[in-house]
Amino acid sequence: MACMQAVVGKVFVSLLSPSAFTFAADLIGQYEGSGEGLHWSNLWTDPYPMGAVLFMLAIDIKLYSLLAW
Repeated sequence: MACMQAVVGKVFVSLLSPSAFTFAADLIGQYEGSGEGLHWSNLWTDPYPMGAVLFMLAIDIKLYSLLAW
């Protein structure tokens, strides 16, 4: 349950693009540090996966574009 709350919290915080970028940089650092690297095959493997971070960054682009318009 606590893990699910942490993921939901990260999703809401990711509406701020610097936070989503920080999550992405952290995940890339973890994968590269382990020697595994980030690939299409492991894009959706974590509790808050890189695919979700990229999706949130795409939502951020649309949200900020709408606010700027």
